[in-house]
Amino acid sequence: MKKSKSKKKFKKIVFKLSEKQYNIVNRFCKSKRLTPNKVFKKAVKEYIVSNYDFTQDDYHISENQLALFDLEDEANDDLQDEGNNPSDTPKTTLF
Repeated sequence: MKKSKSKKKFKKIVFKLSEKQYNIVNRFCKSKRLTPNKVFKKAVKEYIVSNYDFTQDDYHISENQLALFDLEDEANDDLQDEGNNPSDTPKTTLF
């Protein structure tokens, strides 16, 4: 019996380029022997990796937000009191 492969999930993104931008991308792709899709994926990956330094503190929470689910904050405070700092854990890599 064959082992079933797990499905990879992909999302489709569509955007428009001007004719001049399109020609520049095509000339670049021909010179580097790449496809436009590979060029765009690499550019997005490099951008995200270089700008992926935000933390949970960067998210804005309005003053009117109820504190119903602050259990995580309390747990982190308890861990810091015990000397186990959750910020000491290694960060996950994006790619």
